[in-house]
Amino acid sequence: MKKYLLLFVAFAWMSKGVNAQALTLPPSGDNQKASVTQYIGSIAKVAQIERELQSSPGFDPDNYAAAANYLLAENYKLDKALVWADKATNPPTGQKTFTSVSTKANVLLKMGKKEEAMTSFHEAASMADATPSNVHQ
Repeated sequence: MKKYLLLFVAFAWMSKGVNAQALTLPPSGDNQKASVTQYIGSIAKVAQIERELQSSPGFDPDNYAAAANYLLAENYKLDKALVWADKATNPPTGQKTFTSVSTKANVLLKMGKKEEAMTSFHEAASMADATPSNVHQ
């Protein structure tokens, strides 16, 4: 049953232009239907974000940081979240701000790269825009 559902979902999303290369079902739980719906929603949202980041207004460090934070909150495609966090912090698309550097630190921490994350957290804390309200969010 899961194989047929997976094939149906992959076909449905590919026909809508969504990249379904690594499409797998989430772990089963009490409510498989809800988790599949959430998972499909994440795939669609990431595809939408990718399209928006390719537009001229999308080339903004805050947009890349927001995209990375979305993936971080969903615990989905953390490798892509790290790419977007890097784009938020590095030229030509990014700039180092407290928000962009701390976003990268949070992604690294979630990926289990604690030493790199701590280095980024220390860097973020020393930024000029690291106000007490930013630091304690």
